[in-house]
Amino acid sequence: NESILWLILVVLAAFLRFSPIGSHLPYIDYVDEGHVLHPAIGILQAKTFDSSVYTYPPLTSYLTIAAVKAYSPIYRILHHHKISEDFPADRDFHTPLGDNYDLITPPEIIWLGRLVVACLSVGTVILSGAIARHLGGASVGLFAMLFTALCPALVSRGSIVSLDTTATFFVVAALYFCQRMRTSGAWSESTTWRWAAAAGLASGFAFGGKFTAGAVFVAVLVTIAFLPVPRKSQALLALVAGA
Repeated sequence: NESILWLILVVLAAFLRFSPIGSHLPYIDYVDEGHVLHPAIGILQAKTFDSSVYTYPPLTSYLTIAAVKAYSPIYRILHHHKISEDFPADRDFHTPLGDNYDLITPPEIIWLGRLVVACLSVGTVILSGAIARHLGGASVGLFAMLFTALCPALVSRGSIVSLDTTATFFVVAALYFCQRMRTSGAWSESTTWRWAAAAGLASGFAFGGKFTAGAVFVAVLVTIAFLPVPRKSQALLALVAGA
């Protein structure tokens, strides 16, 4: 019964996030979408990891680029040319009247970015349920999933290209790995070291999603500090997580 309820809640969360993905196409649906998608297009055009735009952290743009790369063969089959041929020309974007901020072509880039964010948002629901289940049992886990599946702040940012959703997923992932590290048993077991490394990695991705979200690494250090192990072992675990 618990597994069925988990599946229902995941489907509910997915429906609320995936169904509005096509909204407003071929135009953006929210101002922040351009701040993520324009650097993604610039990186794809320049064939470099440096977009030369440093207003926002780049992780969401990189994830969108990965989705575009994966979709490119399908795009070529459907349109009989490369997706790069439909990127906006520099002269069309940088006009005498200013940058044409709404010019994002092809529109597939918009929904691919939204698809990535929607998947991360559903992942947040699943991880929240897993954390709560470890802390309070099956009922608490299901309630946490229901809350995060329906929470307006999470739902409204679950189908637009937003930094907040990327950062939230990796923050929750870092906390999940902290929980697993805390309950993994003897510190010398390889699983503890893996959880420490995963928690540090998730914290780094949180920072790459939104700079302030990198503060979740404090939770990783606090978790390590309270492990029942010698100080030297704690220092080594903190070094692994930091690396």
